[in-house]
Amino acid sequence: MPLFNVISLPPFEVILVESWNAPAHRYFLAYKTRGDFRHIMGLPVVDEFGTFCTPIFFGPLPLLGQIYNVGITLGHQRSPDMSIDLGWPPVCVGIQTDRSADAGWETKLLNAIKAEKPERRRDARATSQRDARATSQRDARATSQRDARATS
Repeated sequence: MPLFNVISLPPFEVILVESWNAPAHRYFLAYKTRGDFRHIMGLPVVDEFGTFCTPIFFGPLPLLGQIYNVGITLGHQRSPDMSIDLGWPPVCVGIQTDRSADAGWETKLLNAIKAEKPERRRDARATSQRDARATSQRDARATSQRDARATS
């Protein structure tokens, strides 16, 4: 199971930790920076609450404000109140790129994010948890057998 789902719609990259409309949750975030913050949006909320909502957007620096608007639109579609646990704040990072965005990129990006299937993530998470339990049980049996041999 991947830790993150990456949606690539050049020149944009979007990292999803969960599906865009997952139940209310908080992801904690800390950061360190050198220089200034002019290429990142969403950090004031991180400073105040230490949290963010998925996704994290990367895109051309000149479009940073519009990218943030895509994140806000996604948050409003998820929850009109856009609480801190339901879509706010998006974290957006402006990057240097020679690629330009296609016409209608905002809608295409929103559709690509919303097309991510939560069932696939849920199934993968269940499989991962089942594998972790099996590994834990196997390790416990091996430890028990080793301890039994050591005492006999």
